[in-house]
Amino acid sequence: MTPADPQSAISLAKIPPLPGVVLELLQSLDDGNANFNALAKKIGQDPALSARVLRVVNSPFYGLAGRVGSLSEAVMVLGFSAIRSLTLAASLTARFSLKPVAGMDPLLIWEHSFTCALAAQRLAAPAGQSPDTAFTTGLLHDVGIMAILVQAPDRYARLIEDCPDCDSRTAGEREAFGAGHDELGARLLAAWRLPAPIVEAVRWHHDPAQCDSRLADLVHVADLVAHERAGFGLPRAPAAITEAALARLGLDWRACGDVLGSIGDQVEALMHTMREAA
Repeated sequence: MTPADPQSAISLAKIPPLPGVVLELLQSLDDGNANFNALAKKIGQDPALSARVLRVVNSPFYGLAGRVGSLSEAVMVLGFSAIRSLTLAASLTARFSLKPVAGMDPLLIWEHSFTCALAAQRLAAPAGQSPDTAFTTGLLHDVGIMAILVQAPDRYARLIEDCPDCDSRTAGEREAFGAGHDELGARLLAAWRLPAPIVEAVRWHHDPAQCDSRLADLVHVADLVAHERAGFGLPRAPAAITEAALARLGLDWRACGDVLGSIGDQVEALMHTMREAA
């Protein structure tokens, strides 16, 4: 296989970092001593970010239309965990302004990411994982694709057309861009200094047997669930890989189906803010 031309490789240095408050939120995932009130106040100091979060909070899904006017109220009503997740989602969509390309609707990419995040969150407790960390990792699992689409959208659209299965797509990414989207995503998250378990799970979410991480197994399974709703043209991993991940988690295919049927309204709530911002 011909190595990627250095000029065609994806430069992660061109991807702007997340706002400081969002990085603090991510670092607070496993911090039982985090000052949630102080973090909520910091979110409130970013008008654009606050507006995006409040737009979702006041969406029909939560039944609070027009009733929540501040981040402090939102935290009181929904809890800090929910607001942290919504803030991350709002910040990511603002950071990666994806444009339509041939055969690809950027809203489907976000729908896939939101679905994966919510599926991972729902499956986390039965699998013995943190729901907050699961949501965050699911939301970030394809951040490498977003990095590619920001810099080379037309080339990636052609690659999807030419790759009929997961293995050939990953190989195609490496040839065209210097690395697969899973590796690119992990490198980007490591540069942002996200927790190591999240970085590892993103790196191996297509082949979780390569690492000893139940979080990677969980995101792999959630990715499968997300493909059932919004796959944006990308092939899934072979079923045998998913069956092995399910076995390690103590889950089964029925649990996947139940989760897919239960998160539709939440996905629509998150997509609501995307459509308004488009």
